[in-house]
Amino acid sequence: MIQSDRYLTDKEKEHRAAVQEAERQLPMLDGDAAAEYNALKEQYPNTLIGFELGGYFLFYDKDAITVKEVFRSNLLSQENALGKVKVTGFLRREWVAKSQKLWAEGNSIYLAGQGGDGTHHQTKYLREEDYLPIGIIVKLDGRDFRVDHVNFMFKSVSLQDMDLTNSGQPIFRVERLPNIRELYEQQQDEIIDVSPEKAVDYKVGDEVVVDLPTRTIEGKIGYVGETDVRIDTSAHGQSWDNEVLNKQQFEDGLRRDEPTPDEELDKLPISVEVNGEWQTFPDAVAADEALNAEPMPEAAGNFHITDDNLGVGGPKQKFARNIEAIQTLRTLEQEHRGATAEEQQVLSQYVGWGGLADVFDPNKENWSAEYTQLKGLLTEEEYAAARASTLNAHYTSPVVIRAIYDAVEKMGFQSGNILEPSLGIGNFFGMLPSGMADSRLYGVELDSITGRIAQKLYPQADITVAGFETTDRRDFYDLAVGNVPFGQYKVNDKAYNKLGFSIHNYFFAKTIDQIRPGGVIAFVTSRFTMDSKDSSARKYMAERADLLGAIRLPNNAFKANASTEVVSDILFLQKRDRPADIEPAWVQLGQTEDGFNINQYFVDHPEMVLGNLELESTQYGHDLTVAPIEDANLADQLTEAVQHIEGQYTAVEIAAPDVADAEVQRKTLPADPTVKNFSYTVVDGEIYYRENSIMTQIELSDNAKGRVAGMVELRQIVNELIDQQLNDFPDEDIKASQAKLNYAYDAFTAKYGLINDKKNARLFDDDSSYYLLCSLENLDENKNLKSKADMFTKRTIRPERIVTSVDTPSEALAVSIGEHGKVDLPYIADLLGTPGNYERITTELSGVIFKEPAADADDPEAGWQTADEYLS
Repeated sequence: MIQSDRYLTDKEKEHRAAVQEAERQLPMLDGDAAAEYNALKEQYPNTLIGFELGGYFLFYDKDAITVKEVFRSNLLSQENALGKVKVTGFLRREWVAKSQKLWAEGNSIYLAGQGGDGTHHQTKYLREEDYLPIGIIVKLDGRDFRVDHVNFMFKSVSLQDMDLTNSGQPIFRVERLPNIRELYEQQQDEIIDVSPEKAVDYKVGDEVVVDLPTRTIEGKIGYVGETDVRIDTSAHGQSWDNEVLNKQQFEDGLRRDEPTPDEELDKLPISVEVNGEWQTFPDAVAADEALNAEPMPEAAGNFHITDDNLGVGGPKQKFARNIEAIQTLRTLEQEHRGATAEEQQVLSQYVGWGGLADVFDPNKENWSAEYTQLKGLLTEEEYAAARASTLNAHYTSPVVIRAIYDAVEKMGFQSGNILEPSLGIGNFFGMLPSGMADSRLYGVELDSITGRIAQKLYPQADITVAGFETTDRRDFYDLAVGNVPFGQYKVNDKAYNKLGFSIHNYFFAKTIDQIRPGGVIAFVTSRFTMDSKDSSARKYMAERADLLGAIRLPNNAFKANASTEVVSDILFLQKRDRPADIEPAWVQLGQTEDGFNINQYFVDHPEMVLGNLELESTQYGHDLTVAPIEDANLADQLTEAVQHIEGQYTAVEIAAPDVADAEVQRKTLPADPTVKNFSYTVVDGEIYYRENSIMTQIELSDNAKGRVAGMVELRQIVNELIDQQLNDFPDEDIKASQAKLNYAYDAFTAKYGLINDKKNARLFDDDSSYYLLCSLENLDENKNLKSKADMFTKRTIRPERIVTSVDTPSEALAVSIGEHGKVDLPYIADLLGTPGNYERITTELSGVIFKEPAADADDPEAGWQTADEYLS
């Protein structure tokens, strides 16, 4: 027989024997007591429960581990009515000091004392949020500061300077938690001393309301001692449903609750329940007005499109629907509420201004009334945006959207993060199949009115009303769908300006970066994405994504609801996890038997062209079109074409738990778009790691969890400081953030060592920002800290300086291309200090810039291109 302790030292054997003796002497938790304990844990799930047995307050299971970490006490084992659990605790006579220590470490504590009959009642209940309540005002250096955030891990408090905030400068500073807690206690004592001479009468059995600074306690006085008062709060007859308060605290709480004259009360802020929600009003009059107002109509959820003829109608009919939708939007915004189902039906009829150019022409007599009405309804900015959208604001018909979803459903897509980067009013969201209902929807729409309508139609979606160029969530989405803008103009997005792509190709390039590897793109686009003689955009896409298939639509696919006859393609792409080595055939053009130069894919797959290739005469010469097949039904054609789309969508794989830790279930969450890809984050006290569209919980020891959480906080402060410098924040803000960084760094390194330490590297080097954090430390040749980086004390990043004036048109053109990615004549004129004067520009840049033949000859600002664009 092998003795398990044969290799232990004498000291280790003594320690082991002492632990075993302590475990034998532990009071046993029997069935009745265990039932009380379990009821308490259920009632206070996020609280340390100290359960009195045999003169000790004992903590079990995870609570025991937490208490052991605070006091460095022994962790014992016991098999009792709870099962085999860890146990630790302290003597009953030590409860005051010990509970305060646990509270100061950021824990909520409930001590259940044992009565003479063996049952348990509350001895003390301390809530974490009461230690230093968020929102309270403390006086520091003669100024008012609001407690903004409490970090128990680093023993720090973020304070907002209210004097500066009230003057429009929201400045924060970081102080040590023990110091601010002490200050808070002093101020509470001063409040208590306001009316010390005023006596209060009470006795056992009285019903009382005790108004404490952070909460209110209601109940019956159950016991009055020399120093404490117990209030029985139970509505269920449980013996532990009570609060034990210091007598002075109890009496001061009673004084605060004494009645105030009605006229004084009416002038105070008041919270009342309005339409099922608690709201705070400045006084009783405002509250009465809200209570007596007409009840708000019930807002609907996400709109669902059931009408395949949505948006179909003549120009005047479409105009009238647009006006009604805009008026409805105005009403909703004025009343600060969501749309009802009936209002959503009105909003869904908005089709934008594509094909309605006549309404913007004051010389069109048959549109004069509509012109006047629209000018009166829209702001100048909204009117300008609407007029500019007449060439490209075309909405996708339900039959085409349904076919796209059929294709991706056939690939195996069921749910995930879905992006629509050129949202319109959200028809793709409105057609979402029921089998994809668990997906999370994200939309981007440049036009203000259109985007705001979309927000009312799809309140459960995350919709950004701004240009696609303002967003960046790389590797976040699983599926991107939509109808991208067509045109030869470019988008000013610095990350992509160097590509020189037209707007429709830009949307492909950026979206490929936004979806994760294996994610799918299904876009309606101009046929010139596939047919352009310049293959650079297709080559760029093919290196990064595989073409799963393409469908060329007949020229009347959007005529009924968008009033346009154009040839469009539906492209299906799947992002690669590594660049392609071989150029696929679809990058280049081919020639049909009839001599038409089109993309090689359609030469090889003529069945994917849903019509007859023909030449049509236009004002610019002859152009290729796809004439619809007589009596053909587009829905049937699309159903057949979708069968030829190849590809297999694979949902994100979630790593299984380690075999050695089979009881641990890996929890996953949808990725938070504010968390950078391949980065750690903290959610409800747990560590998660974001990889593409999901975040997976990482199981760590308490020490390792503290290290990672600390580095996450440092990363956040560093990123805030970088952002402040890039945006040229005032020196006071920079210094406040540097002070915050210094304090957090010092607290972290005092507890866990240098960021460059091997233990920290092993835990955090998978984070995309780890080496940024490492750069905070200047090390010597022995890997010891030589100094902190300059970021702690200096500005290390200079903001970009915007050019506001130049001397020559050629300089202005260079700035325009660099900043806006195009020949922007009004911008060039502004740079030269001659707004609206274009003669000098076009004269001096003759041969360098050209006006497109298709551009409006009466609009001097429209259609200008550089020579290489014009001649390509």
